[in-house]
Amino acid sequence: MKKILGVVIFCSMLLTAVSSAHAAVYIFEPDPKDLHDLIHENHYIWGMDWSEVPGNLESVVLSIRGIHDSGWEDPDNQLAIHLLDKVPGGIVPSVFVGQDTTAGDQFADNGSTNLLTTYVDNDPYYINWSYTFTADQIDTLQQFGSNGIVGLGFDPDCHYYNRGVKLTATTPVPEPATMLLLGPALLGLVGYRRKKS
Repeated sequence: MKKILGVVIFCSMLLTAVSSAHAAVYIFEPDPKDLHDLIHENHYIWGMDWSEVPGNLESVVLSIRGIHDSGWEDPDNQLAIHLLDKVPGGIVPSVFVGQDTTAGDQFADNGSTNLLTTYVDNDPYYINWSYTFTADQIDTLQQFGSNGIVGLGFDPDCHYYNRGVKLTATTPVPEPATMLLLGPALLGLVGYRRKKS
């Protein structure tokens, strides 16, 4: 009887621990945080050390705080953002700045097919903007991250002033369903043994 009661107490403690578990959150910010203010003449590669991020991500969000394109609210002005599987020299964390040598999207013109999104500023004010990765984009991100490095490429067609870029990756909350089923079963077993005694 004491053994069964001990098992029930242990399982209850385990259930409490699992139920109080939270999703793991990984936050990345470049240096400098504003990616050198994303000026029109350049393109930018932000390299991140992905070696500590697990392979079971539930959500990934890219956010830019206070983005504004200096009064040129023109739908032809765009900020193309690409997911990259390598960064210059394989050095992370890092921010690399290169001259924009094409009239269009530097990364697409260089063969990248992993366009995440294109930001267009139609707002005359500084805004906080975010983009949530699709399930397919999360899969691609995790494939790229398997070598420990992930990069984001930015090609601005205007001067995109901003107050900081951030990438937030979140894992799922642990599932306590198994323990929820096991607890009542063990309690029932204790009740049965008492009745039999």
